[in-house]
Amino acid sequence: MTSSCVKMFCWAVVLLGPVLAVAGEPDAVIEVWDEHWTLTPDGFTEYYFKQHVRLNNERAYGEFADPRITYNADTDKLELIAARVRRADGTYRQPPAYSHVEVAPDTCAGWPAFASIRQHLIVMSGIEPGCVVELEYKITGTANRAYLAAAVPLGHQYPVRERRIGFSTHEYVKPRFVVEPGNVAPDGGFDRQTLAGEASDDETLLRHAWCFKDLPAVPDEPHGLPSHLRHGRFAFSTTGGAVFWLRGTRDELNGAAVAGEIVTRLADEWTKDCSTPADKLRAIQKKLAASFNFVELDARWWPASVRPAPAVLDSNYGTPPEADAAFLALARAAGVTVRIGALVAEGAPINTAPQEAFIAARVLLLDADGETQVWNGRHGCITHDPSYAGDTPLSLTGDELQRTPLPEWADAGDSACRISGKVTLDDSAKLSGEVSLSVSGLFVIPEELRTYDNQKRRARDIVRRVLPDVDVNECSVTRLDEHEFAADVKIASSAELDKIGLAYSLMLSADGPHTLGIAMPLEDAERHGTVRLAGAFVEDVELYIEWPEGWTVDARPRAIEPTSGPWGSMRQDVTLDDQQIKLIRRISVSSRDVSPADWPALRSAINAMRTDPGRTLLLHK
Repeated sequence: MTSSCVKMFCWAVVLLGPVLAVAGEPDAVIEVWDEHWTLTPDGFTEYYFKQHVRLNNERAYGEFADPRITYNADTDKLELIAARVRRADGTYRQPPAYSHVEVAPDTCAGWPAFASIRQHLIVMSGIEPGCVVELEYKITGTANRAYLAAAVPLGHQYPVRERRIGFSTHEYVKPRFVVEPGNVAPDGGFDRQTLAGEASDDETLLRHAWCFKDLPAVPDEPHGLPSHLRHGRFAFSTTGGAVFWLRGTRDELNGAAVAGEIVTRLADEWTKDCSTPADKLRAIQKKLAASFNFVELDARWWPASVRPAPAVLDSNYGTPPEADAAFLALARAAGVTVRIGALVAEGAPINTAPQEAFIAARVLLLDADGETQVWNGRHGCITHDPSYAGDTPLSLTGDELQRTPLPEWADAGDSACRISGKVTLDDSAKLSGEVSLSVSGLFVIPEELRTYDNQKRRARDIVRRVLPDVDVNECSVTRLDEHEFAADVKIASSAELDKIGLAYSLMLSADGPHTLGIAMPLEDAERHGTVRLAGAFVEDVELYIEWPEGWTVDARPRAIEPTSGPWGSMRQDVTLDDQQIKLIRRISVSSRDVSPADWPALRSAINAMRTDPGRTLLLHK
């Protein structure tokens, strides 16, 4: 776009504080990072990208030394403006012709419907510590687009000196945008200054641009906050609002979910033994998840239209929207009445800048048994699935936006894992006993507990998070619904305990029952950012272990002093009597987010229980 087509230039300068001090040079520094989108009055698009990255250590080479530019060869024109390396001595190295290679993205290679999706791979030359990789290109779309939208990070795991983001649209288009500072602005605010623009004779396009200075590095850590909370996010959209956008998403699926011979045949075959709508959806979903090839192509490169469901099922592969349209067509062919919805990712500014990037999954909403079930062709019934905690299914009733909240598991009391009972060690050093167990909240996924075999398997998995070498012989379920699973079980070991010298060793599991639903980065002693757990939770273990008369205890699990903090509390008590010990363990984590300052105390307490002294009982005859 030239200056002659610009009516006004709106420039916002955002200062988000100085770069965080680090010892030595960071592995890489992004000196310039520029992205700009243009939607012309006739519906064509243009995407401009520019990035200059100083590489100080080979650890950072992979992301920048061999860049890949993705585009659709049928509908896009790629113009490579610059691809070179400025070496430490100031000289430039251009990649030779053979360093430019056209490849297919790994996610869609081999699928004929997506053969036009290409990646221009550039193997940069002259890479060395201190060099600067310079990449600049433009992708011009040759197919009309109804709207323009994007959601991009502000920051990166490496510091960014200058981040420019902008878009240009016709003067009658009313774009919406939002700036989410995330952790690049710890105080949650920033200074903004709008400078006067320039007018021109051509009053076609308005250019909007923002410049962010000196964004600190925000490392990517396991079990961290979502990217937009760590790096910040800039999002814009010209769709005209959430209702208009969701209506378009719904109409797209409706248009593709057409009937056909293969749709009717599969629906009849897969649901022939089902009576309720939920059972039919379950049967269809299980077949799809087991046999359909889901092509995980980035939403930016999906074909402009969704293939009809019969064609998708006949080829047995497709993008997420195509799989969702096939799921919808099969449901309707089976006589199931559902509403179309979109599961929006947690924290997405869907009202401000609605777009495809914010959809975690397209869903079908089934109103049954007094509740609204949320279904997806790949992931099944996700109404109570902790993987989607905080996400929100949206649907339309007329022109009204309807929200179906999913559990967030924010209260520790909502998600508990409890086990209690008594086990006995006989004279042959084998264990047997009876225990009661119950789990609730995020530890319960009803779809995984629908059969007795699955219930028994779940009970076994819970017990083995305390006593790792036992089997469940009998399982009597005492409670089962979408919120809680409880059972009384009889357990026994098939082999005698291991021996260390003359002593028998009974080692409790290093990973407690809570690990069935809660993963923690326990190997990380320090954190730069917040630790995000699946949810707040409680774990209670109360176990009596008896042994034969005349046996002697050489070592027992050590007690762990009560400890507490903003994260919650925990303790382990061990009481020794003549022929038994009583072990009581209490863990309560009161928040799904644990701050970097609080993390070491929680980690230390959990790891104290996982050590050999914290879980070992030694006895000899």
